[in-house]
Amino acid sequence: VAHALAGSRLNLTICTSSLAIALFLCHQPNIKAHILGGEIDPREEAAAGLDVLQAVERFRIDIAFLGGGAVSPDG
Repeated sequence: VAHALAGSRLNLTICTSSLAIALFLCHQPNIKAHILGGEIDPREEAAAGLDVLQAVERFRIDIAFLGGGAVSPDG
């Protein structure tokens, strides 16, 4: 998704908890990249937890692409 958005000619603001996505998008023209803070999960290379949820509350989001990293069969 990040690579598809990077090709956009729109001025976009992207919020992510992923270190890799933030690093990639911060170098793209027409994109403002915000990284959502929290404790970094080394397996996901992304922030996780309540800090991420509190950080996202500062933004008015028009479209969201959400991953299922916190979803598991046992809850």
